[in-house]
Amino acid sequence: MKAKEAFAMFVGIFQSLTGILSITVAYLIYYNPDFFPVRTMFNLLPEHVAFYMMLLIVVGSFAIISGLLIIHEWSIRT
Repeated sequence: MKAKEAFAMFVGIFQSLTGILSITVAYLIYYNPDFFPVRTMFNLLPEHVAFYMMLLIVVGSFAIISGLLIIHEWSIRT
C-alpha cells in the first residue's frame, strides 16, 4: 500500500508542477516577451497571444486543482 501512496503523491506533485509551469509560460508569453522570447520560440502571431494565454491558464488551473485533489485524497486515506 505504501507504493500506491508514494506513486499518488508523485503524480499529484508532478501534475501540480506542470500546471504551475503552464501558467508561468502563459505569463511569459503575454506580459514579458523581452525577458524570455517565448513568442519567437513558438512562432506565435501577436493576434493569437491572448488565446494561447487563456488556454494555458485554463489547462494549468485544472492541472493544479487535479494534482492537489489527488494529494488530498491519498492523504485522507492514510
